[in-house]
Amino acid sequence: MDDDELYDTIHNAVRDALSQHKNPVTEAAFLVLVVWLVIAGFDYLSYARWVNKFRYSAWYNVNASQVQQSEDKPPSDCDFLKAPIGRKGCHYDKRVTYERVITSRDTSTNRPIVSYDEGKTWTWNDGDYPVSPSKTVYVGWQKIEE
Repeated sequence: MDDDELYDTIHNAVRDALSQHKNPVTEAAFLVLVVWLVIAGFDYLSYARWVNKFRYSAWYNVNASQVQQSEDKPPSDCDFLKAPIGRKGCHYDKRVTYERVITSRDTSTNRPIVSYDEGKTWTWNDGDYPVSPSKTVYVGWQKIEE
């Protein structure tokens, strides 16, 4: 018997054995497990620091070092299964903030000015502290009371 015949024999035997023992409860449990793993995978990807660094550095066109995340996961004080078990009346939403610092000079006085909101508002920068143009993305969690 060569390798192909051996493979076909084993494959057919396993297929026949599985077809005789189909159980709708087992199939439903397996489907629920697969769905739960997919949901848990998406949940992990929304919290993972490395995913957020990659995602937001591409989205906002900044270096990964310019993406700062406060914590790997939101605080657990709103979790249903944390003591005391039950609804806590709150949840956490991910908040992403993009800050772009722009420096320039006032056209009439030639004094240095700085903007922290994409140039909507400007403040004087008379050298009290050095400010350089930069871009930063902040990822954090905001508690929402329900």
